[in-house]
Amino acid sequence: MSAAIKKIKNFLTVFKAHWSKPYEGRHIPNKEVVAYGVGGMGVHFAITITGCFTLSSTNFFVGSCIGLQPMHLQYILLLQIS
Repeated sequence: MSAAIKKIKNFLTVFKAHWSKPYEGRHIPNKEVVAYGVGGMGVHFAITITGCFTLSSTNFFVGSCIGLQPMHLQYILLLQIS
């Protein structure tokens, strides 16, 4: 167990050391890699949520039950496609 803890501590130390300054031979610091990853998760989340909402509300029966007009359904489809 102590070997695993040492590896984790070493990883965190090296990761923090290169937070703003990239590794030697690399061009992007860890801060930007993390930012791109979080941004990608946000985009994927937004696409998934709109897709799920579109699947449930674009059925005209379900849409009319929850009070959506046909034009609102078209707007939702346009948002989901773009």
